[in-house]
Amino acid sequence: MEKSNLIKILKSFNPKEFKEFGEYVYSPFFNKNESVKKLYDYLKKHYPDFESVKIEKEVVHNKIFPGVDYNDDFMRMLIFNMTKLAEGYLAYLRMINSEWEMKRMLVYELNERHLDKPMEKMMKKTLLELEKTKRKTSDWYLTKYYFQTENISYLRRKYLNSFEKFLKEAPLEDLHEEFTAYYLMTVLRMHNFLLNVKKIYKFEKEAVSFEKAIETLDKKFLNKTPLIEIYYNLNMMLFYNDVKYFYAAKKKVFDCEDLINPGDMLDILINLQNYCTRRIRRGDIKFAKEVFTLYKLEIERELYSHYGYLHDILYKNTVELGIQIGESEWVKKFSEQYKKFLHPEVREDVYSYGKAFIEFNEGNYEKALEYLSMIKLYDINIKLEVKELSAKIYFELKMEDMLYSLTDTFRHLIANSKVLTPNRKTSNSNFIKYIKRLYKINLHPNAGDLAEVKHMIKKEELLENRLWLNSKIEELEKKIKK
Repeated sequence: MEKSNLIKILKSFNPKEFKEFGEYVYSPFFNKNESVKKLYDYLKKHYPDFESVKIEKEVVHNKIFPGVDYNDDFMRMLIFNMTKLAEGYLAYLRMINSEWEMKRMLVYELNERHLDKPMEKMMKKTLLELEKTKRKTSDWYLTKYYFQTENISYLRRKYLNSFEKFLKEAPLEDLHEEFTAYYLMTVLRMHNFLLNVKKIYKFEKEAVSFEKAIETLDKKFLNKTPLIEIYYNLNMMLFYNDVKYFYAAKKKVFDCEDLINPGDMLDILINLQNYCTRRIRRGDIKFAKEVFTLYKLEIERELYSHYGYLHDILYKNTVELGIQIGESEWVKKFSEQYKKFLHPEVREDVYSYGKAFIEFNEGNYEKALEYLSMIKLYDINIKLEVKELSAKIYFELKMEDMLYSLTDTFRHLIANSKVLTPNRKTSNSNFIKYIKRLYKINLHPNAGDLAEVKHMIKKEELLENRLWLNSKIEELEKKIKK
């Protein structure tokens, strides 16, 4: 039973939910099968761990039906029946925890049963409550559309023989605007996601249908809700790479922060952060402080909790960038205070990377290498980051053989990757090229060679670790002047 859907669902229940599920199982309205009740009572003794040896089907059968020969078909059916109850309980939880879903189902039933007075009362009350909602998300518009659809269905029945009265009262224009607003928010958000994915990974899916929808967008809807305007600007920002759309989206976010729910705010900030990161790679250094401000806003508002854990990319980027723009003390506190919010599967690896970067910044290169050696390379991003930081450490320690060996394996990793975009490959390959050039100049300082590399880096469109490379150039310039 350990790998069954039933055990997976039961493990997801918190203690309150597990107890309440027992009441659900024991309710004759939902379940009249006594054997299922016995199964729940047995499993309750082993919640939440459900040790595999204690929940094997034969073991469970012998415990709850002593003296009865084991019947595998019977046990399968018993598990199936309890799984259906557990799934029903999950649906029940979603229903009662949804602000509007219960009311929507009730309005539907009242309308179907022609219970007109309670239907009218419920509809009027619900629409007033919806209008008082401060944060109008895409779900809000879809919910309003559902209620208005039911309202129109009711009015068609009420004014069956008086079409003029129906047209006068039916909110047909509202229905169109609410569904259009929902549609636009959904399309803009999805297109935005695809544009971002294409800039990070090699992704061949076309988005022509999304682009056509945006081209035909009625501009009056931009003012319908802040989210449509923000996502429109984010799409334009990514599609045309025009900085004016970045600042337009950012301004709207800060002007309307209290009108945006945490989930949407997180998604918007991630989009703005990714854009800043790409600008930095292209040499627009002023975006370093822009993106750090956005990182801090996401952290201080605890928006990362929307997904349950602090994302490893946010943690690593905050540490790296904070160190590079002189926020070392804040970063040290952050790295310790927020470690516990990382996902357990990557927590120690991400924390070790952060510690390695902090130790590297303080000149403790051997200690930094120790931390890097503790990391399991769980995806392409952490592989690239570990190799980048290792290369910088070997540069500082003047470990020529190690540096050249690492840059060789680094180059093969980039070339053989099937998920990195051409831009990402170019950006990392350029870093390898310039760290090797600067290493040679560091060993044999030459003002002419340094000036040439400085000029090349300045003109380089795609370059990883630009801030660090610029800092090395400044150090070498001072060294040569002496």
